[in-house]
Amino acid sequence: MLPSIEIGASTDAAPARATNAPPAPQLARPDLQPDNVANAARVATSSRSHTQTFTRQDIEELNPQDVFGLLRNATSILVTYQGRKFPNNLKFRGDGNFGFIVDGAYVSAQTAGLMMQSLPVSALDQVDVVRDASALTLGPLVDFGSSSGALNSGFVVVRTHTPQETEMGLRTAVQTYGGVLGSAYGGYVFGRKPGEIPAFISGFIQKSSDDGPANRSNWNDTVVGLLKGGFTAGPLDTSWTLFQSSTRYGFQQGTFGEQTASTLAQKWGYSPIESTFLSWNSTFRWDERNVSLLTLAYTRTQDSNYLASFTSPNVTVANETGYTGQINARHSFTYDGTLAQLGLQYVNWSSPSGQTNYAGYARKEDTLSGYGNFEQKLLADRLILDASFRLDNHFDYVGVDQGGTTKYFYNRGFPLAVNYAGGATVKPLQGWGLGEIGAPLGAVNPLEGLANVSFSGRYSHTEQSDMSGIIADTNVTLQPEKQDKYEASVKIPVFRWFMPEVTYFDTEIQNNKQPSRTVTLNGNNVTVWTQGDTSRKGIEAVAAGVLLQDDILGKTTYRSSYTRLTEAYSHSQGTYDWLNPYRFQTPRTQINFALTQAWDRFTGTVALNHVSMYWSNGFAADGLYHQVGNYTTLDANIAYNFQLMDWDARLSFYGRNITNKRYESIYTYKAWGAVWGSELKLSWGEHSSPAPLPGMAWLAAAADQPSPWSGLYAGLNVGGVFGDGHGVNTVPGTSTILGDGGDDKGAGAARPATFFGRASASSAASTIPMGIGGGLGGAQLGYNWRLRPEVIGGFEADLQGVAGASASGSALRSATEPVTGATVVTSTKATKSLSYLGTARGRIGYLVTPTLLPYLTAGLAYGEGGFSTSLTQVSASASFAPNSGTIGSSSIRVGWAAGAGGEWMFQQNWSAKLEYIRYDLGNQGAYGNMGGYNLTAAGNPGLYASAVISSSRLAGHIVRAGVNYHFE
Repeated sequence: MLPSIEIGASTDAAPARATNAPPAPQLARPDLQPDNVANAARVATSSRSHTQTFTRQDIEELNPQDVFGLLRNATSILVTYQGRKFPNNLKFRGDGNFGFIVDGAYVSAQTAGLMMQSLPVSALDQVDVVRDASALTLGPLVDFGSSSGALNSGFVVVRTHTPQETEMGLRTAVQTYGGVLGSAYGGYVFGRKPGEIPAFISGFIQKSSDDGPANRSNWNDTVVGLLKGGFTAGPLDTSWTLFQSSTRYGFQQGTFGEQTASTLAQKWGYSPIESTFLSWNSTFRWDERNVSLLTLAYTRTQDSNYLASFTSPNVTVANETGYTGQINARHSFTYDGTLAQLGLQYVNWSSPSGQTNYAGYARKEDTLSGYGNFEQKLLADRLILDASFRLDNHFDYVGVDQGGTTKYFYNRGFPLAVNYAGGATVKPLQGWGLGEIGAPLGAVNPLEGLANVSFSGRYSHTEQSDMSGIIADTNVTLQPEKQDKYEASVKIPVFRWFMPEVTYFDTEIQNNKQPSRTVTLNGNNVTVWTQGDTSRKGIEAVAAGVLLQDDILGKTTYRSSYTRLTEAYSHSQGTYDWLNPYRFQTPRTQINFALTQAWDRFTGTVALNHVSMYWSNGFAADGLYHQVGNYTTLDANIAYNFQLMDWDARLSFYGRNITNKRYESIYTYKAWGAVWGSELKLSWGEHSSPAPLPGMAWLAAAADQPSPWSGLYAGLNVGGVFGDGHGVNTVPGTSTILGDGGDDKGAGAARPATFFGRASASSAASTIPMGIGGGLGGAQLGYNWRLRPEVIGGFEADLQGVAGASASGSALRSATEPVTGATVVTSTKATKSLSYLGTARGRIGYLVTPTLLPYLTAGLAYGEGGFSTSLTQVSASASFAPNSGTIGSSSIRVGWAAGAGGEWMFQQNWSAKLEYIRYDLGNQGAYGNMGGYNLTAAGNPGLYASAVISSSRLAGHIVRAGVNYHFE
């Protein structure tokens, strides 16, 4: 656990590092090693094929937004998002019940959903995904505050960063949708001299915010801090972690036309959520055979859930709090191929105010658990047998017993929840000297890999009787849940470039709890439940390897996975039975693929995620199921490592969902689309130097040769900007009666669209094409590196003022009101402008002559643009009162830029350039209501509001010339 402990040596698969640099965390930290008894999240050998590990290097290469973004790359894990109190959720092999373990401490799914999105991935050393119920010895069988009380189906194990040397780090990033981030980190390792106590202390702080897509109310503003320390005193290793976050964010609004009007009107959010996490882990090595682990932890989440409305000025704030305290003690004994582990765990969870699904209803529960794991190696380690058990004694101090009047119960105990499992792993070809037989084949020796071919199988049985907090639906009597799980896998690491692994899983559940419908109790929406027998069967196929490792071409690695649910079936009970389509509510196919290329100082990663179609009815306006999923996203991250004075620097450009898929994982909540960004990371350590990636041997020699193309430069530019015809689009939303109008649809607030309201909204629809263009002039500052004698790479930032870049247009539309036949006419006038424009780009070029450098360039674009839309509506009908309104937006936007150019060194230290840049700052949007009176035949005026959404895309082309001065 501490930097003073060093285990093993670097392998080919380990991250490259500078000479004398500290080893990767997976080598230096015993608590990260899969077979080490100091690993509190250790799973049996037969469960390893069901566990996926993301190392610190993996996290850096994938560069996800947060922990949930990282988990999109995990095998058989579906990450869903909804703009509700519990925004992020996971499904493990089609099952939505899981828990988190953070630095040894159990965190319920409910608490994790509120806390984990603010935990910075740059502060993590490792994330493990354990999609195996036989690993239930890691935590409670049933989650706390669970809506269903169903059994957990897996865990996400998160380990925060432990410094291996004295180090510092700074990080800043900007991205589209107004995203900005800044963080600072420092770690100090001391006590290295003989007789001193080895110890460390580290601190991390980060501030981030983004605006989200226009008119989605999906903004956030987050501050987090992480403090960590530890020491080694003889046989005792101790470390502690303190995490504190304060996050303010808005719940994403659903999609007009898909979501119910009442839900669309909700302008909800957290302001703030404050999370505190504290854990203490101690490992005591009694002797070479006996090791004890102790974990103490405390977690608190406190949120102010503000409940506002897009259609009303009223605001209600609900303050909700949840607490978790726990202690976990485990002892491990090893002797001659035998491992025995026994442990006790106590977890107490309470929410005096209620949270998420049970807001307003106090809850308090605890679980006392005993568990064990046993392993035996036989036949010269060719056969490993394992068995495990866990017993949970769950007690509810305060719970919700039934619907209707919603009465509470107090001090209710439940029969023991029981889990037992057994497994075996066989390596039939190990120890027969196959590697030596094939040694003459060198690096392509397939016999060496055959020695590691393994076959594994597991069986797990779990029963639970805790149905606390579950309100049964009409005519349903809820029974205890039982699970039987069968798993079999084969791993064939024969070739370095192709190491496949195939797993078959079969989950059979009796009395599986599923939500049946939502009812309103005491002013709160509460889920009522039904149950049924469920069967899930499927196959996971994983392949990974090193495709290329060459001194010139670099190193290419990949990992791919394919999951197919061959059967997903549930039969349920109850009057309100919507479980019949259960088989359609989980995607049958998921595919993940990641490819990383390291060349010289460059590292590039592309990651693909495919989810097949499935069905969802979350908050659907028509109450029906609709198709979601059926998307393929592509993420890309390219980084350049270089030295900046005494600091290691890493400049990254990334794109997430670059195919711009606005998919839905929960119906009505669409993904943001493409996100583009850039990140600069500076790090310093006692052994700082750029990572020696493959193919860098020639770099020093190239750098020693003098070149006018190396170093800092600055200059001026002038040119023109040309729009690409994107105009201003205006579309109708919904129309609502705001008062008693007494029209043909009847009176009442928040009713469906009136006839005049629909005509008003429909006639407001228009598309006004216009392209802005004008002159621009500004300055640029850049830095070049000579990567090879003919290859020049660099970074350039510029800022230009824009003159005359504005345009206007108009449209005239009409729509007919169906009752009287009256026509509503809307006159729309729109304007669009661009005030200034800048870019921050990487450049790569090739010297075709010593003075002529053609190059490619790509990076971020930013600028301030705006638009406005003015609408005037009239009608010949006496029942229609004229109305008008103006909506618009003006903001600083961040997007992407890419292009090409050429630069000519026409005199020593002076160069001229000509370049073309394509820029895209994304969509701007604005939302407003056209209000008017519907004068009915009875003469009673009814005020209506017809929603109007207007948007415009800021994108175009730049052609410019410039001159640069290159400093000595």
